[in-house]
Order: sequence, then structure tokens, then C-alpha cells
Amino acid sequence: MRRAERHHLKENPLAQFIAGWRNTLREWRRAVSIIAVVVVSGLLGLAGY
Repeated sequence: MRRAERHHLKENPLAQFIAGWRNTLREWRRAVSIIAVVVVSGLLGLAGY
């Protein structure tokens, strides 16, 4: 088995996926926070209606 093949087998796709999402969320933290506040406020408004 070649070195590149062994390295490929050691890679964890789930870990790479999670790391990618963490980096994306880190870049978009402010926008995600604002959207979350708006959604929660809307749900609370509908629940009180």
C-alpha cells in the first residue's frame, strides 16, 4: 500500500465536515446571531399571540 493511500485511509470525512462548518460559523458568527435573535423573537411573538 502506498503512503498516499494510507494517508487517505486515515482521513476522517466527518471530522473534516465538522471542521469546515466550524470555520464557516466562525466567519458568519454575527449574521448567524442576528438571524437567531430574529427567529426566536418571532416565535415568542407568535406564541404570545
